[in-house]
Amino acid sequence: MTRLRGVRPGGLVFAALAVAGLLVVGGCSPLAPQEPEAAAPASSPPAAAVEAPPEVAALIQDLRGSDRPKIERAKLRLASLGAPAVPALIELLKQGSRTDQARATTVLVRIGKDAVPPLVALLGAGDASHGAAASVALANVGRDAVADLIAALGSRNESVRFMAAETLGDIGADAAEAVPALTESKEDSSPLVRKKAADALKKITLPPIEPNLQTLSPIPGTPPAP
Repeated sequence: MTRLRGVRPGGLVFAALAVAGLLVVGGCSPLAPQEPEAAAPASSPPAAAVEAPPEVAALIQDLRGSDRPKIERAKLRLASLGAPAVPALIELLKQGSRTDQARATTVLVRIGKDAVPPLVALLGAGDASHGAAASVALANVGRDAVADLIAALGSRNESVRFMAAETLGDIGADAAEAVPALTESKEDSSPLVRKKAADALKKITLPPIEPNLQTLSPIPGTPPAP
């Protein structure tokens, strides 16, 4: 899987991710959608409402199965297909089980830029778990998602603006070009969006905290620091 960036959860996103069954690890730790222990059975009815190309439909079935080698091969092939696989993966993200959602998110992150517009469209979804899962994926896509997220800050939908600001903050320093738009969002009509924009600016602009080596306890048997 491509390198995933660290994401610190905000209040709404963290609560929604608990519903979605996705795990966020804060600080500088890697973030990845975690699959529950029990895999979805291969006999599960297809989640996708869209009519996918035959190869994509077959790969989605493998992705939802319990055969681990087939699952991994499906992830790789769907990611390599790129844009043609995105609609079926988005439907799986919206309608599948927790396991399905985690696997679909992993592939959408690997696809990257081609998956960004439909993921941004999910930020304002009525089901909070869909928006939260989309936010996780977009934060891991990183820099390639920033322009679309900046545009989403201008949405008429308060939830979209909130989640866009949240996700930009989770991207961190790679979202530096969003600083002007987030600064404007500090004057948003919604107090929730204003606060989230301010929080995002802090995450994006503050330098990482480095440990003070002088205050760390010495390792037994080592000479004192000069």
